[in-house]
Amino acid sequence: MRSPILVDDSLKSVDTAEYLDRRQNLPRHPRLIPEGSHALQAAFRDAGSAHMPFLAPTDVMVSHPASSVFLQTKFEKMLGMKIEDVYPKDEERVAAWNEWKAEVSSVSVWFRKEDIWVMGTPSKFADFVLAFILRPRHCCGDDGME
Repeated sequence: MRSPILVDDSLKSVDTAEYLDRRQNLPRHPRLIPEGSHALQAAFRDAGSAHMPFLAPTDVMVSHPASSVFLQTKFEKMLGMKIEDVYPKDEERVAAWNEWKAEVSSVSVWFRKEDIWVMGTPSKFADFVLAFILRPRHCCGDDGME
């Protein structure tokens, strides 16, 4: 079995998903972004934009040292600031966290109790975005506000 690996810092996750969909358009490889669902996939991607101030610095802190250097460089370039300046402080932290919680709460009402994936089985791009957005507990632990 082969796993595709793309090394291109100019690509965004949606670009990668679309590339894989073009390359593996076979019945045994379901599309990550089915035709006609680009707007839905983008809505999930955009719903998590407020998470970056919390997760970017945390990703750098919890990653393997070699990965940490790569991530720090990538996030600093993407965000236009030093990683230590990304994480909100004091009242700004509380406000940013409340904004993020509101966004996530708005997404949760889109699902029925029995729903597992955004568009049913198999999982799609939006499901991977959602998993990324909802991982603060894994990265931040149970003790912090996050």
